[in-house]
Formats: sequence, C-alpha cells, structure tokens
Amino acid sequence: MNISTKSEYGLRALIHLATNTTREALPAREISERWHVPVKYLEQILTALKEAGIVESQVGASGGYRLARPATLITAGEVIRVLDGRLAPVGCVSTYDYQPCEFEPACGLKTLWARTRAWA
Repeated sequence: MNISTKSEYGLRALIHLATNTTREALPAREISERWHVPVKYLEQILTALKEAGIVESQVGASGGYRLARPATLITAGEVIRVLDGRLAPVGCVSTYDYQPCEFEPACGLKTLWARTRAWA
C-alpha cells in the first residue's frame, strides 16, 4: 500500500507535534524546515487536519499548531482518510465510505480486500 505525499507530510507534521513536550503551538514554518516540506503545502494540510479536529491552531506572535487531543487517540488511518479519502481498496469493504456492488453477494474478492484493509 502506498500513501500519498500529502498523507506522508501530514503524518510527519503530527509526529513533530506529538514530540513537542512544551505543548506550545509550533509554527508551520518550523515543521516545514525540519521535514523539508513546502510551507504553503503544509499549511493546507494542517488546515485540513484542523477542520477534522486533529490539530488546533493559535494565532498571533506565538501562534502555530498543536495536537487537539493526545497522540495516542490519533490513528494513521484517520489522518490518511482526512487527507486522501477512504483507505479501503474498494467501496464494498470500506467501513467509513461503504459503496455496494452488484457482485458483492457472491464475490470472492471481497474477503481478500477486507483482509488487505485490515492489514493496512
């Protein structure tokens, strides 16, 4: 399974925020420089994560981003879903974006895809 650059950058940013022991908001530029991510792109990613309730932002001179909840309550799957959409390889096995298929009742592939999703 490959994840997009967008999700990779988002996960890197969250790791950076999770290891911030001060709990102070960190500027996007600091995260960008540490992980070699274009700052404008990172800001778009952080905005999406903020809208999903994963990070929170603070404006002003000491502004930036911090986790909105403990890192132990944030999963990679949640982050990837926010940034890229569903994780399941096909809609019939998605737990978040289920899409029925006419072949589903007799499809031997559904079990394979469900195991693939569970493994990922």
